[in-house]
Amino acid sequence: MSEIELYQSVLLKLGQLPSENLAEVDAFLSGLAKKRTRIKTARYKTRLAKIAGAWKDWDDREFNAFLETTRQTRQEMFADRAFSL
Repeated sequence: MSEIELYQSVLLKLGQLPSENLAEVDAFLSGLAKKRTRIKTARYKTRLAKIAGAWKDWDDREFNAFLETTRQTRQEMFADRAFSL
């Protein structure tokens, strides 16, 4: 069954339900949507944790040197740009 056929099938079945049941269907669909959002959030946090821990093993001197190098690089990138007001 294609996506279009499946979508049409769901809509057809919704059209056959009495209006009293629509609140229950809405609650069920809301639960599915929340579950999907939680899964995406969990995956994001897992990927972020892998990146965030990249420098946790550095000592303070090494980390501060990294920050200083990053700061200098950013300053040099924009130091020679002229601007007018």
